[in-house]
Amino acid sequence: MSIISSFDNKSRPFINPNDFYKKSNKAYKTIIVTFSHKLKSSLIEKDLIIPMDICIQSVAESISVFNIKDTNLLLFFTNVGAPITVGLLHELIYIYDIKNVVMFGSCGILDKSINECELIIPTFSYRDEGTSYHYVEPSDYIEIKNSGDLIGIFEESKIPYRKGKIWTTDAMYRETINNINKRKEEGCIAVEMEISAVQALCSYLNINYFPFIYGADRLDENIYNPSILGNLNIDKRLFHYEIAKKIALIIDNRY
Repeated sequence: MSIISSFDNKSRPFINPNDFYKKSNKAYKTIIVTFSHKLKSSLIEKDLIIPMDICIQSVAESISVFNIKDTNLLLFFTNVGAPITVGLLHELIYIYDIKNVVMFGSCGILDKSINECELIIPTFSYRDEGTSYHYVEPSDYIEIKNSGDLIGIFEESKIPYRKGKIWTTDAMYRETINNINKRKEEGCIAVEMEISAVQALCSYLNINYFPFIYGADRLDENIYNPSILGNLNIDKRLFHYEIAKKIALIIDNRY
């Protein structure tokens, strides 16, 4: 039995979010999910976000959830990787009755024509991770179902973007030359570590999912170039956050 045999829609899950958490008295339709704890520190320092009265318990630490001031939006800073992101988000969707997920973060660039920090809207993602195979039927690629709607919002808002297939991997240090070349031949323009799995979760729960990413390191050259990975200045991080917030407000009003 392999990972592609893992999806089971014939029996119930043995463990569920309601085994650990109660539903909130207040529902929130839309949540922004991201990864930069430098951004979190800056938003807290600027008094722009308010901690909720619940922390989500990961294996190693309690992780805070925030309300964005003067909005009905939630903001969640997760850890990198498909299993932890999907597990914690699954719990938040249950607790707050969430209907829309906006997610943004960095990616590795596979297409020489894409610049650092350029925004990318994924349309399909190659499922090189294990989590998604527990939520939806096996396939090489998963469609990002709301990518067309997100493209429309970017165009309405006059936000420049690129679109295309991407690659989601569980193993950053196993992005081998041969696998990079295979994905590039299939038309993938970027690589990251969560999107296919979160799409599978959202498809399973019938949740709207709107991911976008920005180029941070380069895998399109003969020698690895870390570029801005981990060193993006806070102004740029805040700029990406403001884009996510603008998109989330539109989505929260529209869906």
